[in-house]
Amino acid sequence: MDSEPSKACYQKALQILARRDHSCAELVRKLRSRGFGTPEIDHVIRECRRLGYLSDSRFAEVYVRQLQRKGYGINTVKHKLFTKGIPKAVMQDKLIPYGSDDAQLELCRSVLAKKMKPFAGDNQSQAQAPKLYRYLLNRGFSGHIIRQAIDEIFR
Repeated sequence: MDSEPSKACYQKALQILARRDHSCAELVRKLRSRGFGTPEIDHVIRECRRLGYLSDSRFAEVYVRQLQRKGYGINTVKHKLFTKGIPKAVMQDKLIPYGSDDAQLELCRSVLAKKMKPFAGDNQSQAQAPKLYRYLLNRGFSGHIIRQAIDEIFR
């Protein structure tokens, strides 16, 4: 960190990373929005990676687990990782255990059970199925997974 702008950029990067993990693309975007130039940003990114402060792989792993706990399906998770600037190879690596049909079906069942909890005493009618289907589709689940989970409930 030779120059004042490089030191300031490095300090700002550390402040940003102290709050939470970020992807490299996110950090670059945030530093650019604060007026830092490309040479300083590139140098800071290399330094943060070298020191282990910045890792797309680590960020993706934590973010995928967080989204899974919130009940998002594989399609939404992929989209959110893409918008965070995660490289495709890292994305595919982190989605392997999460993206299987069995894992998605189990997660879909749990989201559906939570959604159906308020209606536990009511007679569950087929009229609810289209609403539930749209809800789960918006959460990022695949159509065949949703159909299978809904069929299990209305049997």
